[in-house]
Formats: sequence, structure tokens, C-alpha cells
Amino acid sequence: MEFKWQNYNWRVGQLWGNYHPNFLLSWYSPDAVAQSIEDNILKLNIINKAKIVNIKTENNGLKIIPYGVGLVSCTEEFGYGTFEWNAQLPQGKNIVAALWLASNQSWPPEIDCVEAFTNSRGSYNRCLFQRKIQPNIHYSDDNKIHQQKGAVNTCRFLFDINKAIDYKINFFPDIIEVFYNGKSVMKETRDCILKDFKDIKMFPIMNINVMEGFQKKDLDSVTTFNINSFNYIPY
Repeated sequence: MEFKWQNYNWRVGQLWGNYHPNFLLSWYSPDAVAQSIEDNILKLNIINKAKIVNIKTENNGLKIIPYGVGLVSCTEEFGYGTFEWNAQLPQGKNIVAALWLASNQSWPPEIDCVEAFTNSRGSYNRCLFQRKIQPNIHYSDDNKIHQQKGAVNTCRFLFDINKAIDYKINFFPDIIEVFYNGKSVMKETRDCILKDFKDIKMFPIMNINVMEGFQKKDLDSVTTFNINSFNYIPY
């Protein structure tokens, strides 16, 4: 399924398919993606809709993937520039919402503008002063081994999670920087990392997903991940 939103072309699911073979709790369902015609808001949800797939398992047979989730990826690729979203985080137990950039050429590289995780109580709070809401950079080192930089939990007082948040990535030749509501939350300028992103084309992905521990009863606590806008400004 493909559609146009915010003047960009999007597909439901990833370029390579509608489920991840290493995570069989969810699949990327068109029914978990809705667009508000009146307000032009993209709404990503988690639904109780199973999918049966034929995949190599211990029994080499059919596997039931229990939950449909909303994931959309842009069919267009972009080079250096600024990526901007305005989005309202969902509520729910044992879920994650994310806005990120990936490359069709290889993995890594990847830039996660935000990965926001709730716990079994439905809270984003990790401790007194922090929330498990974080940016990340995935890259390969000189030995072509995957490395990750970031995963720094965000200060609880940086923004109100009950309101829409402005997210931004500056993806430039000499810097990768992530902003939440205009405040810098991650900055990378080291060449040993940036060289893995040199002249790479990236495409945006937006998704909501379940985590280990998610149960059918938790569906009642889940609200939609509302993405109000997306924009790309060339470098």
C-alpha cells in the first residue's frame, strides 16, 4: 500500500517487507495506518489483527504474528539536510514510538531522531529526572562492526509529553544534531562516525510497535501515534 502525505510518497511497511523476521510479535498492517482527511494528520496504531506467515522456525512451518502495527517509510530518499517532524507521542503499556532515518544501501547507517519507550505501567519515566525518550546513531567502525552512539535518556523537564513535540535532525557533512522543541539533545561531529554517513541517501521511517511483555489486554491502553507534519529542507 502506498499513499501521498505532506507532499511526499509513503509505503506501509519497509522496502523489504511487512514484518521483521527477528521480531515476530508484530507486522506492518495497512489497517493500523490512518490519515485524518480534515487535519491531514497521520495516525499510527496497534491493532489486534494476526497475520500467518510461512517462516523458518524450529518446526519449519507457519507462524502467527499476533499484532498489526503502524509503520510507514518514505519511498523517496534524501541527502544532507534538515528533517523536521511535529508529533504527539502515544500512550500505552510496553510500546515504543519512533521517528528515524535509514539507508537503502546498507545497515548501518541509521539516525534515530527519537525512540520513546513505555514500561509495564505505561510510563515513559525511567527515573526521577529522566524519561526513556532518546536519540541514537548507528554506524560501522573501521572494522565494519556495528556501533551505536546515543541512547541518552531525555530530561523529564525538557518538554511536556502530553503535547505535540517538534523533532528535528540536522544531517550535515560535518555534524549530526538532534533537537526536541528547539533544544539540542544529541550532537556528533567526530569524523570516525560521520564518515560512515558520507554522501549517503536516507529515507524517513515513522512507526509505533509493541515490546516484549505486551499483552492483548494492553491494547485498551494504547492511543494513536499522531504525526502532524513532516518536512525536509535540503542542505
